[in-house]
Amino acid sequence: PTYDVAALNRGLREEGLALAATLGPTEVTNFVPPAHPFQISDLWNNPLITVPVIVLLILWFGWLLYRAAQNVDVAER
Repeated sequence: PTYDVAALNRGLREEGLALAATLGPTEVTNFVPPAHPFQISDLWNNPLITVPVIVLLILWFGWLLYRAAQNVDVAER
């Protein structure tokens, strides 16, 4: 593939002065993030909600599979 590297090649060809970047002095701020309101989507991120829901769905689908297997045995007789 062809990439647009003209700016990189030009920088490599020219003998320019490289400037080193430095950080300024540190500043202490009293930043407090705003409290976000409750949303119903927050429940899906809570393991106290999602784990029981998953367990109940597994048990329900297992029961449905068990009932379906019983009906298959009855149909073969």
